[in-house]
Amino acid sequence: FYTSYVDTCQLLDGFGVLVQFLLGCVCFFTLVIKKLTDRNKRTWFIWLMDSSKQIFGQGIIHVYNMSSALFTVYLSNLFPCRYYLIFMVTDLFILTYSCCLLLQLFQKMFSYCPLLSFETGNYGKDNTIKQWAYQLAIWVGIVLIAKTSVLLINLCFMHFFNYVGAVILYSFRDYPEIELIIVMIVVPSFVNIIQFWWTDCFIQQQQTSAAKACASLSTISTFESQSDESRKTLELYN
Repeated sequence: FYTSYVDTCQLLDGFGVLVQFLLGCVCFFTLVIKKLTDRNKRTWFIWLMDSSKQIFGQGIIHVYNMSSALFTVYLSNLFPCRYYLIFMVTDLFILTYSCCLLLQLFQKMFSYCPLLSFETGNYGKDNTIKQWAYQLAIWVGIVLIAKTSVLLINLCFMHFFNYVGAVILYSFRDYPEIELIIVMIVVPSFVNIIQFWWTDCFIQQQQTSAAKACASLSTISTFESQSDESRKTLELYN
């Protein structure tokens, strides 16, 4: 019943492009507000270097979501707005957490090689562009790995997600522009505000306890803290 109606929502018409531009503005001002309210006081230049990594990564994710939604529609003859909505939601719950895990994993792995080691958000004493470019390349690689994994999950459950998207958007079936606003502004704004805020917590240099607490939502950091406590207990016992 829910999947039988024709979805007339289009992602790439003139109205859709305008909506995407407005979404980009929301994301940018989210980062500005995060900078002004952050306890970890960064200079505007450091903030720009941190934020540019996010913007590059999010741009890749956005293009990935758009092309994936259209490609999925081409394969299944279904509707792009439904899949774009699902991609945004899975990005929030799976992609962001995966990027956090992978970033910490890469830092841990590369720490054993002095030539490759890095600390996210630390660009050296002179804040060199070279160190920023190196971290940007790593971040883009992390985003591509995580996003590809999420896409495979979406494709495996394609018809289930189509049904979920149809149920959510059914009430707006006769109002394609309102549907597009929900799919391209309301849901993405909510998702991106949380996603950008959280990502900024762990992509910046961890200088303060507040920043560390914000970025400690990964099992790697939890496992490492538990291991440290275990080592301290053994030392006291010995």
